[in-house]
Amino acid sequence: IIATSSSSARRVKEGEYRVLIQISDETDRALAQSIEAALREGGNTTPSIDLVPVRVEKAELRYFREDQAADAQKLADQIEQTLASAGAPGEVTPSFVGRAGLPPGVMELWLP
Repeated sequence: IIATSSSSARRVKEGEYRVLIQISDETDRALAQSIEAALREGGNTTPSIDLVPVRVEKAELRYFREDQAADAQKLADQIEQTLASAGAPGEVTPSFVGRAGLPPGVMELWLP
């Protein structure tokens, strides 16, 4: 395992995030698709909406590099606006989850 310092990590431009969307119930797919469309409209990529066997208590945007906290908050705010527009207002909490080996710009959106 080769560790790189955060100063040498590639900086990610706004709108270059790859957001993986996680749902725990198939009935949430339509809402996730609304979020997916809004994220793509903002220039981000969303490769898939994954049905996972883990249910979270509240919506959470997980990011993996400390220097992306401000960008995570911006994305969380955008997702909250999309939720409100879809008639499902709620808070999206950005959460730092350090994980070595992930490329810059990867975030995970976990929906309850």
